[in-house]
Amino acid sequence: MNPHLASWVLVGEFIFTLAMALKCYPLQPGGLLAVQAILMGLASPENVLHEAEKNFEVIMLLMFMVAGIYFLKELLLFTFTKILLKVKSKAMLSLLFCAVSAVLSAFLDALTVTAVVITVAHGFLTLSLLPHFFSTTYTVQTPSMGVNYGLNKVRFMAPVRVNSRLRALLHLAAVENIDGGALQLTWRVSIECEGQDKPVCVAQYLVRRYPL
Repeated sequence: MNPHLASWVLVGEFIFTLAMALKCYPLQPGGLLAVQAILMGLASPENVLHEAEKNFEVIMLLMFMVAGIYFLKELLLFTFTKILLKVKSKAMLSLLFCAVSAVLSAFLDALTVTAVVITVAHGFLTLSLLPHFFSTTYTVQTPSMGVNYGLNKVRFMAPVRVNSRLRALLHLAAVENIDGGALQLTWRVSIECEGQDKPVCVAQYLVRRYPL
């Protein structure tokens, strides 16, 4: 392989390793990248040792940042989720996201902060699958018009990884009569991901059905 191209491949692997801080503690794979660089002839053991000694402070800072995102990921996910669910103003939401990201970026690298934001945002993509789950689960025999009335108690319990398989457990918790002969159905929903012990999302889904 061309040495120039091999160097960029190694840089890409390093960035990917940092981004995986949400999944695993990436310092051991980071050390293996240094070994890989030596085996590929991109550096000598003496050069690696020299650079490690020369940039020891930078390495310690990187360890601090990665350790922070790894050990505090649940707190960070909780913080961003609370901001998304509690703040109604788009302007205030944007301001808070910028402020929180700026504070976190003082301690954590930008890649891992972005990874947290993407993980939470992906929870809303999971939530958007609810109409599909309902349409493939049951049918309504009586002619009526269904209206999505809203959601209660939405919680994103865990991130959804790429190419994951999801399923939804639906429980009809309550049926109420409302004005005009319509019904309000309260569904208790739990979305599960293959290979994970706890649900990735739980919520109450409110549907109103109006007679035609």
